[in-house]
Amino acid sequence: MFVEDLGTDREKRLFDEISRVPPGIKSAILFDQSVRDYRPVVDQVDVPTLVCVGEDETLLETDGVEYIAEHTPDAELEWFTTSSHCPFLEEPERFNSVLSEFIERL
Repeated sequence: MFVEDLGTDREKRLFDEISRVPPGIKSAILFDQSVRDYRPVVDQVDVPTLVCVGEDETLLETDGVEYIAEHTPDAELEWFTTSSHCPFLEEPERFNSVLSEFIERL
């Protein structure tokens, strides 16, 4: 899920954040993202969208992410070269910069 070892402090912080979500909500999120097909509605998204993906993604296939970016009106796709599944943790400075620039253009 990560290109490099996060280190104990960052792993603990990530675990603590994930642990705050009640189990029922975690289950609903996992179920929903596993079975729901959003392809019929992505072309109806009417807000600017930033789609971020790590180039070293190993947890999921990136085809779905690319599909979302290609079929969502006014979407921008940003690849993070030294990230896997969590560019916001693996490249936080660049992620924050990309996100800030995206927001400023709105």
